Amino acid sequence: MSSTPNPGASDNEEPQALPEKPGGGSHKGLIITAVIVVIAIIAGLIVWATQQNSGSDNGGSAASGAAASTTVRIGTTEAGAKFWPIFIKKAADQGITIKKVDFSDYNQPNRALSQGQIDLNYFQHIFFLANYNVENKDNLIPLASTYIVPLAIYSKKHTKISEIPARRQGRHPQ
Repeated sequence: MSSTPNPGASDNEEPQALPEKPGGGSHKGLIITAVIVVIAIIAGLIVWATQQNSGSDNGGSAASGAAASTTVRIGTTEAGAKFWPIFIKKAADQGITIKKVDFSDYNQPNRALSQGQIDLNYFQHIFFLANYNVENKDNLIPLASTYIVPLAIYSKKHTKISEIPARRQGRHPQ
């Protein structure tokens, strides 16, 4: 007997639940790894941005750029995230001052970046950026990837995934 779903089966049949995820479902190690990777990527971006700034601010002199502190303005919708204090301290150890610019609206950081109000932004997925570029005839480019944020499923009607009828369509955020 085949275990594949029968496309002609009745809509009244209860959908089968997904098997339990191996490993007990703990994501602590993955989250710690993701935070470390994000910090490393952002640190690399800051180093790149400070090299760009030091080259244009002081005639390209590496000696004077090493002695001077550089401020990098990063636009984010996650200013309260737990990794920022660690990241800010690590940047400060390198002579870099991080200024977080918090945005509550996802449409603001890209405009602020295009207008030079911030040096980097940290908040979006690639499709959101592509859509922004098309709609605004802009050409912002991603410098690095960040961690993937798991999204939750919410319902006012259902309390378990198994309660959702088969072939039910839902809405998801952009």
